[in-house]
Amino acid sequence: MENLYAICDHTRALMFMLNDGVVPSNVKQGYFARLLVRRTMRALKSLNLNIPISEIVNSQINYFKNDFPDVAENKDEILNLVDIEGEKYKSTVKRGRVVVRRVEDEIKKKGGDKIETDDLIDLYDSHGLIPLVVKDFASLDVEIPDDFYIRVAAKHEKAEVETAEKIEVPGDIEDTELNYYKIVDKFNAKIQNIDRKNNFIILDRTYFYPEGGGQEADTGKMENLDVVDVQKINSVVIHKIKGKIDLNEGDTVECKINFNRRKQLTQNHTATHIINGASRKVLGNHIWQSGAHKSEDIARLDVTHYASLTDSEMEEIERAANKIIAENRKIEIFTLPRNEAEQKYGFRLYQGGAVPGRDIRIVDIKDWDTEACGGTHDSLKENTGRRNKA
Repeated sequence: MENLYAICDHTRALMFMLNDGVVPSNVKQGYFARLLVRRTMRALKSLNLNIPISEIVNSQINYFKNDFPDVAENKDEILNLVDIEGEKYKSTVKRGRVVVRRVEDEIKKKGGDKIETDDLIDLYDSHGLIPLVVKDFASLDVEIPDDFYIRVAAKHEKAEVETAEKIEVPGDIEDTELNYYKIVDKFNAKIQNIDRKNNFIILDRTYFYPEGGGQEADTGKMENLDVVDVQKINSVVIHKIKGKIDLNEGDTVECKINFNRRKQLTQNHTATHIINGASRKVLGNHIWQSGAHKSEDIARLDVTHYASLTDSEMEEIERAANKIIAENRKIEIFTLPRNEAEQKYGFRLYQGGAVPGRDIRIVDIKDWDTEACGGTHDSLKENTGRRNKA
């Protein structure tokens, strides 16, 4: 009975995960989708049931489609992903006996007489072999801890530690007046605070865009000083200065933004949204942004997909993106309460990750791509131009 319950539970969870754009892999959410497929297939084998896992997922879709219409809309892609991952696991199991024998030989050379938990984790992570399969193939003793999958999951949940410079903002500083969505090339502001040790200045207001959402910060001038970086810490914006600061707190200063750089950053940011939409149209609704970077010279977009892109797919994505640019597709930027935004657009809004706050800034390229985004954007014809995907 336990295996039957596991099959029902795992395939239901798998259906929702794949519908939300998760692609089975060895990292992050994709790892858990892969885990569900493999545990389900193992449970089916234990029950001597020769049923394709996609058939069970299809039954789940038919059961839930009235309450969740989008699972029916994405049915073909969900089942295709399940079949692909199932075939990958079958191929992995076929190679398993040779892999386990090789690991055992290494253990014996070191004087060992059993396959340890660390070996099991490595076999799972590196070769996709679940512990029960290893035990079937092994001649040495295999002890499978009850919390094996918890240990593996914990390993994959470890967050990457950022080594960014830690800067503390004085507690008595007022919030910065944020004007960086307004298009200006120069402005005046009053200096609130100067940190000469870390070489940064806090103004009472700013039009400099601080780094965020994969978009690099604006640069420019503050009087005769070079502004080389801008960061937002909570509600305060700090301006990193190059060289000795010869200004004082309370001074009113003239600031100039490197407008050509800002325009190029804006253009590249909008281009990533267009390409994200094009990738989804060409490759399917499982496409999800997994990373992005927008610099002055180039923009990069990482998306989830279960296979390497072919030349024809890349060309099709490029054509689709350029078509949107040529049409000068309308871009609307507006703010909605979080609940209303999620109800209207779903969690696909969070392509760049979840954003804080009760209200969400939405960038909507009409009938193409809608995302919660704090970056700079403008009309396609004015700022993006005709552009290749690469």
